[in-house]
Amino acid sequence: MLQVIEDSLWQNRLSTALLSLFAGLAVVLGAIGIYGTLSYVVQQSLAEVGIRLALGATPARILRSTLGGAMAPALAGALFGVVGALAFTRFIAGYLYEIAATDPWTLAASAVLLLTIALVVGIVPARRAAFVDPMAVLRHE
Repeated sequence: MLQVIEDSLWQNRLSTALLSLFAGLAVVLGAIGIYGTLSYVVQQSLAEVGIRLALGATPARILRSTLGGAMAPALAGALFGVVGALAFTRFIAGYLYEIAATDPWTLAASAVLLLTIALVVGIVPARRAAFVDPMAVLRHE
């Protein structure tokens, strides 16, 4: 009997495994994209950051400003993602086991996970901007 059950579930398990694999790949690619975009934006605005630091801005303020610029689109994306997930619940309901497609804890946890990933990958370029030497940047320009 166990073999009959296993044979009947292999397609669902394969679909779930592939969906999980591609979802993980999408998260990794999204993190790389956020890091690359923020690094480019920070590199392009180093002169502005150097001037701000030379005029007395603290590195903490530069760090907050840079991370705020990264987190605003991530927050909008998480909001649109939750709304999109709620709109397409009938398509994903068949893949879920013992959980509703509109489970608020699952939607909130996935949004928080993605926002945390955006924050973590945004810290490296933001720190680079916050601790740049203003004289070196202004001399380069």
